[in-house]
Amino acid sequence: MMKRVIADGRYALLLSLTDKATYVLLFAILARITSTEQFGTIVSTFAIAAIVSAAAELGFTPYMQRSVAGASATAQDDLSSILWLKSVLLVPYFLLLAGIHAVFVFPFTPVVALIGLLVYSSSIASLFIRTLYGKSDYRTPFIITVYCRAVFAIGALAVFSSYRDGTFLLILLLISTILQAVWTGMSVHERVVRVQWKFLSNTLLSVLRRSYPMGAGMVFVWIYDRADVLVIRSMLDADAVAVYAVAYSVYKAPHITAGAVLTPLFTRLSAEFSRNGYVLLRSISDAALSLSVIVLLSVVVIGTGAEMILRQIYGEGYGASAPTLRMLLIALPFLFFNNLTGVMLNSVGKEHAAFRSAVFAMVVNVAVNVLLLPQFGIIAAVAATVLAEGIVFVLQCTMLIRSGLIKRMGP
Repeated sequence: MMKRVIADGRYALLLSLTDKATYVLLFAILARITSTEQFGTIVSTFAIAAIVSAAAELGFTPYMQRSVAGASATAQDDLSSILWLKSVLLVPYFLLLAGIHAVFVFPFTPVVALIGLLVYSSSIASLFIRTLYGKSDYRTPFIITVYCRAVFAIGALAVFSSYRDGTFLLILLLISTILQAVWTGMSVHERVVRVQWKFLSNTLLSVLRRSYPMGAGMVFVWIYDRADVLVIRSMLDADAVAVYAVAYSVYKAPHITAGAVLTPLFTRLSAEFSRNGYVLLRSISDAALSLSVIVLLSVVVIGTGAEMILRQIYGEGYGASAPTLRMLLIALPFLFFNNLTGVMLNSVGKEHAAFRSAVFAMVVNVAVNVLLLPQFGIIAAVAATVLAEGIVFVLQCTMLIRSGLIKRMGP
């Protein structure tokens, strides 16, 4: 069973590593060619765009993976309706992005629009990638992503060595992401279902009824994941955002390995629940063990090498973020295992429960930040993160036990 976890997950892991390396390269170069204030503003813009994109995503990405994994007869119509709605939502997405920037007193510049389009394009690529994952095709998206990100990496190194322009760097990543979305879409068309844009009202309503709880939950996860950055930006300054953001990015870095375990697990659990109406506890035991090992190694490696890691990636000036990084590591076990419980809830059709836990965690996170940040500074943001992740894990474990859909043994 452990061999299967590794075999299924290696391409998902490699894809996550490739994308993570891409964004590490992006932010590492930006941190060196922009001022601390400019870098903090860019980080804040990415945070806002991610939240707004999650709101427009409506849970379609995990829904399509579950639909294809369960061999749904409506998968093609589902995807056609989703793509139609995604194209319609592009304008409201940018209007909302501009509105939030106005609230936080950020100017809506061409760079903000560029980041917004980059994040939205990435959500479409993710939709196609997860659709392929539902067919247990993990290799194709990885190969496509490697080629597309190589285009960016070559251009990025050229920018850093000579041109040193952050806008051009973002344009390169946008081109890479659009290429990734088009290419993975073509693969879905060839291997899974036909890709077309079509308005099917009944299908779309049916999809939304089943997907929106997952989507709403993801929105609140994104909010409590990024709220600290926005509150710090509003109540402190862009320099504080930069200091906190680099620590947070390294803290979240090991999380990409969780996808190697959880992405194929979601496909298997969705198929198992579709067949049996329940999931056996032993189906998640190897995944839980794998996550435990990853967490332990990550805490040891990052905890002992925090200063060196931050200085090597972001530059000498960011070594001071090491104490913040070490405190954030307290939340790492909760982060990994509430992702596991979230996958379990979504695979057995209990996305409403996952949504409720995310909402509660978001409220706690924002409240702790707003109340304590003026007095305690970045330590308050760390405490809010630890508390939110722990709350999600406890609530989701309770909901799984009460659902009765996770069984020790079959009939």
